[in-house]
Amino acid sequence: MKGSRILIVEDERITALDIKYRLEDSGYVVTGIASSGKAAIESAEETKPDLVLMDIMIEGDMDGAQAALHVHDRFRIPVIFLTAYADEDTLRKAKIAEPFGYILKPFEDKDLQTNIEITLYKHRVEQELREKEAWVSAILKNMADAVIATDVSGTIRHMNPTAEILTGWKESDAVGKSLWGIFRISTVNGEMITDLVPKVLENGVFKGGDNEDLFLSREHIKVPVSITGTSIKNDRNEMIGIVYVFADVTAQKQEKEDLLNAKLSAEAANNSKSEFLANMSHELRTPLTSIIGFSDILLEETFGEINEKQHKYLQNVSSSGKHLLDLINSILDLSKVEAGKMQISYEYFNVSDVISEINAIAVPLALKKNISLDIRIDPMMNNIKADKLKFRQIMYNLTSNAIKFANHRGHVSIEGSLSGNLAQFRVKDDGIGISKTDQPNIFNPFTQADSSGARRYEGTGLGLALVKKFVELHGGHVWVESEPGKGSVFSFIIPYDGVPTSEKQMTDKTQDAFL
Repeated sequence: MKGSRILIVEDERITALDIKYRLEDSGYVVTGIASSGKAAIESAEETKPDLVLMDIMIEGDMDGAQAALHVHDRFRIPVIFLTAYADEDTLRKAKIAEPFGYILKPFEDKDLQTNIEITLYKHRVEQELREKEAWVSAILKNMADAVIATDVSGTIRHMNPTAEILTGWKESDAVGKSLWGIFRISTVNGEMITDLVPKVLENGVFKGGDNEDLFLSREHIKVPVSITGTSIKNDRNEMIGIVYVFADVTAQKQEKEDLLNAKLSAEAANNSKSEFLANMSHELRTPLTSIIGFSDILLEETFGEINEKQHKYLQNVSSSGKHLLDLINSILDLSKVEAGKMQISYEYFNVSDVISEINAIAVPLALKKNISLDIRIDPMMNNIKADKLKFRQIMYNLTSNAIKFANHRGHVSIEGSLSGNLAQFRVKDDGIGISKTDQPNIFNPFTQADSSGARRYEGTGLGLALVKKFVELHGGHVWVESEPGKGSVFSFIIPYDGVPTSEKQMTDKTQDAFL
C-alpha cells in the first residue's frame, strides 16, 4: 500500500540506505534506520511503523530474531526478515517471532514490493480477525444468557461465565468433555433429553422450553431453563459446530405464576362483587317497587283526597323512588355484564322507530332548558339486527347525557348512518365539554369528569359505563371527541347485520368510516 510506513533494521549502512531509496522510489515512507536490536525496539516504539524489514544477522547482544520477537509481542507490528544466509539455529529462533515473510539478499524491487504488500494485507486481515474475536469474546463473557459451543461430535469447545455458573463447571475443566456429561437436561417428568446434538445436526436448530418445561440438573438441583441450539457453519455452508444458548427462567416462571394467581384472585373478587351487587339489587328492588306503587296510588287519590302539601311530598317519594330504582337497575345490569351473565337478544327493528321513542322521552327534558333536538337518521336503517332494548338504553343514556350537559338554549343532535355493514351513531351537544385528561376515564363505572362535592351536574357515572358495555356486547366500539367549552360528540358503531367483528377490524373500519 503506497504511503505505508516502514522501519529498516540493517547494520550495514550502505545496504540500509540502498533499501531506503528503493522503498521511497516505490512510494513507501521510511520511518528510520536501526543498526541494532535495541535501537530497532526503541524506534518501533517511537515511530509506530506499519512494517519492519529486519536483517536476521545484526551485530550486538540481540540478533534480528530476538528483536523481531520483542517487536511482535510488544507492538503487534509485522516483520519481514532480510537474510543472505543464516544457520539452522538462527532460523529456528526466527520462526518463534512469527515473521510474515523472508526475503533473500540480493533481491529485486518487484520481490521486495510484493512481499511488503502481501505482508501488509495479511497483517490487516489478521488484525481485523483479532478485533472480531475480541468483540465476540467480550460479548460472550458479558451475556446474561449462558452459552456453550461444541464441535459436531458434541465435544465442548467453549463456555461463557454464565454457563459456568449455571452448570457448576469451569470452562477449563469442561472443554474437551462431552456435552452430555456437562449439560444434563430433563423434562418435568425427569426424563433425560439425550438427543440435543442429533436434533441440531438433523434440523439445524433445537428449541426447547417454550411449550414444555425443561430443567438443567446440577448437584441434585433442578433449574428451569429455556434452550436454543443452532448449528455453526463455515463459508462453504458446512456444519462445523453447535452453539447452545440457555437461560434460567425461574424468575419468569414465578412471575407468570404470580400473574395467573393475581388474575384468578381478581376474577374471584369481581365475581363476588357482582354477585353481591346482584343480590343487593334484588333485595332493594322489592321494597322500592312497593314504595313507588303505593305512592302512585295515593297520588291518584283512589282512597281519598290529599292536600297540596301531601301531594308534593308523595311526588317527591315517588320520583326519588323511581330514581333509586333506575340506579339499582343500572347496577344490576353492570354486574350482569361483568359477571358474563348478560345475554344479547338479537332481533330486526327500525332504528327510526326506536329514536322516535327516545325523542318522546327526551323532549320534556330538553324543554326545561330550552334545548333544540335535531334528529337525522338514514332512512335505509330500517332493518338493523341488534338487541332492541339495549340499543334503546344506549341511545337514551347518550341523549339524556347530552341534554344534561348542553348549554341553556343550546342544541343536541342525533345522527345515524350506514357504512358497509356498520351502523354509525353520533350524539352531539354544545355544552361544557371534557378535558383530554378526563376522557380516558369517563366510561369507567361511578366516574364523572367533575367528581368534586360541589359539582353542578347530578349523576352516578353508570350511564356511560353501561353504554360502553352494551356497545361492546354487540361487537362494537364507542369513543368521545371533546374540548372544554366546545361540547362533546359521543360516537359508536355496531355491526348492522349482527355479525361481530374483530377488534382490529372494528378499529380499522372506525378510522375509515370517519375520515
